[in-house]
Amino acid sequence: MDSIRSNMISGTVPSAGIPAGQGGVKANPGVNMPGDSVTISNSGMPVQDGGMILSPSSTPSVDASAQQVQNNTSQAQTQAPAAESFPRTISMVDDAPKTAHSGAETKPASQYDESYVPGKSAELVQTKSTVENLTKLARSVRLSENALLVGPTGAGKTAIVKYLAHLTQNGLRRINLNDMTDITEIIGGFKPNQQGRPEWHDGIVVESMKKGQWLLLDEVNLADPAILERLNSLLDDDRSLILTEKNNEVVKAHENFRCFATMNPSSYAGRKKLSAAMMNRFHKVWMDGLEPSEMVEVLKAKSKLPDKTLLQMCMFHQTIADMAEHKQIGKKDGNFPFSLRDMQKWIKRINHYKEKDPNADVGKIIWREARHVYEDRFIREADRAIVEDTLKLTFSEANKPADGVKTLISENGKTVKIGDMDLNVNPEGGAFVPSAKARLVSIDSTNKVLEKMAKCVNFDEPVLLVGPTAAGKTAKVKYLANLTNNNLRRYNLSMQTDTTEFIGGFKPTGVPGEYKWSDGILVDAMKKGDWVVLDEINLAEPAILERINSLLDGDRSLVLTERENERVEAHPNFRVFATMNPATGDYGGRKELSLAMRNRFSEIWDPGVTDTNETTDIVKVFMKKVPEGDKLASRMVTFQTELAKKVESKEIGAKQREGFVYTIRNLQRWSEYMKEFTEEAGAQQAFLDGAEHIYASEIADKADRKAIADLAKTIWETK
Repeated sequence: MDSIRSNMISGTVPSAGIPAGQGGVKANPGVNMPGDSVTISNSGMPVQDGGMILSPSSTPSVDASAQQVQNNTSQAQTQAPAAESFPRTISMVDDAPKTAHSGAETKPASQYDESYVPGKSAELVQTKSTVENLTKLARSVRLSENALLVGPTGAGKTAIVKYLAHLTQNGLRRINLNDMTDITEIIGGFKPNQQGRPEWHDGIVVESMKKGQWLLLDEVNLADPAILERLNSLLDDDRSLILTEKNNEVVKAHENFRCFATMNPSSYAGRKKLSAAMMNRFHKVWMDGLEPSEMVEVLKAKSKLPDKTLLQMCMFHQTIADMAEHKQIGKKDGNFPFSLRDMQKWIKRINHYKEKDPNADVGKIIWREARHVYEDRFIREADRAIVEDTLKLTFSEANKPADGVKTLISENGKTVKIGDMDLNVNPEGGAFVPSAKARLVSIDSTNKVLEKMAKCVNFDEPVLLVGPTAAGKTAKVKYLANLTNNNLRRYNLSMQTDTTEFIGGFKPTGVPGEYKWSDGILVDAMKKGDWVVLDEINLAEPAILERINSLLDGDRSLVLTERENERVEAHPNFRVFATMNPATGDYGGRKELSLAMRNRFSEIWDPGVTDTNETTDIVKVFMKKVPEGDKLASRMVTFQTELAKKVESKEIGAKQREGFVYTIRNLQRWSEYMKEFTEEAGAQQAFLDGAEHIYASEIADKADRKAIADLAKTIWETK
């Protein structure tokens, strides 16, 4: 990286439709405006985008003559696809002009933190929409406008800002706003230093203002409106802030400083409407998702599948997404978002299996992985059947993989094979590895969910398990952690959860006036490479959860605005799981996850054990130490099944307001009762007393209690 970086151009360059020096338009820091051609260039040359040239911060800013622009464009166009209907090229030119503009202002490289410049991973496939959105952003940069990107989840709002920062080699600071964001995080405040004494620390906004970095306010309409209004003077022509918290110090924004913001529509869970005063300070840009033809272009850059197959995949995706959006599928179970993220997961999995076995039937792989990415989240069989029908119409029934394949689990000490997925066993382990008690009974329904989870772990996808109470969602995460010897950190979320609990905060050291930073569970696990399960994730406030958006994206990082804006990169072994009950009337306090949060997970519907034979197999394991435990287990399962039917038909419990849910937990508790009292009271009496203790005692009506006792006697006598 050059030792001198340019931050300003004092002159103007003729632009199409805007003669130099006219219309009150001046060239802004690092930006020139040429003609109409579209060239996105890299490797140190100016970046020209839709009639805009943005000089990378890594080189001195330059004057670009019309001939230079024409030459660069001509060289680049030789690499452009001839079939495109819009001008679009990528140029890698080594002979970019090196002469600094006479009015350029420079600063030592030591003041420029390259760690905040997005790397090559920020590059996007240059579809028509991508180029158009880059053009809009380039204009805002040129005009020193604050740009607000609005659109659905997965539209690429954050990604397009990162890409422009990468192209221009500008440092980009990102802050995920939420309902708990306070003024000290964005402006600054007095926080403990290394010695635990109070000392002023700039917030992320003030720091980026001073250093001339770009600032991205992610999910801006999640923040408290009063916090946002604090930035009004920065977003005005003044481009300054008065730090009333620090003796009224005035901070003027460096001329390279630019402010971007993103938000989902206010209809998303937890989102607020921006005030008219705040909205008016931004140039608003609506971003749609990609068209199917553009998705094909994106996937072509990541796959060697034929264009026809990629188009079929895109059309399938669009069909499912449209049906979900218009409530034709999933209408009774909440919102199911689909975006480009799902397409990228799908293609990544297909690539994996193609590389593993080049002779494998690709058609069957495409269908099978579509089930995992698209179908597995739906609760109702009718919705799943619609997805299957759409697959059949799109890819032909000849490609349908076999149903009912049994999932097997095997271990050899170094790897665990779950179905067709191999996971490495962590050789280090640790204090938080679940014990052998976490191992579950090997039944097919459990193993199939484990196989889906194992795929997510292998492909580094955050996992969201949704299911009824006692389905064993957390138990399956613990079992997988035990099999792979990974530390598992469990965090129970609630309506009282705030970000300091899982991010961290300053805590007293015991010495008066001294405080020390303590990492929360999530940050600690990120650093150490542990696994984390966020239990009951939809009990927490939606705005709190958005704090970890960047962690669930490809960034795999968090910026600790609470601690001098430290950036924490997740260890390669780190994984995130979450569990929740459906947000229906059966589960009080549960909220709908925002579409933005939900779409960042790979979602799996886990109904638990629903087959009577599998339930009996589990109870037999519980009853191993009880004489004739297998026979007793069969009687116990039959009793609970018949009781559930009577409760559903209102033969029992009709007068009681509280509903009854009978799960494996009830049978496990009954098994413990049988272990304790069978030898003392005899099998029959322990069975009857156990039914009363576990089931009848929770019902208020005497007649219902007698009906339960009679049912227990009937089951004992008939089995």
